Amino acid sequence: GAGCVGQRAAAILAQHGQAPEKLVLINLGKTFLPEGTVPQLEQEAGIDAAGIARAVQEAHT
Repeated sequence: GAGCVGQRAAAILAQHGQAPEKLVLINLGKTFLPEGTVPQLEQEAGIDAAGIARAVQEAHT
């Protein structure tokens, strides 16, 4: 989403001539997660190790 951490980090990299060829951003959008432990919330949001690995695999296909 606009203004997310990943987008801002990519902009800083681009300013320093290090722009990534492809960028995959994972965020919650405008949704809220239910209550849970940090690992449960990370899994639900897709930002745990498995979710990140899945996003990388999808980006390469």
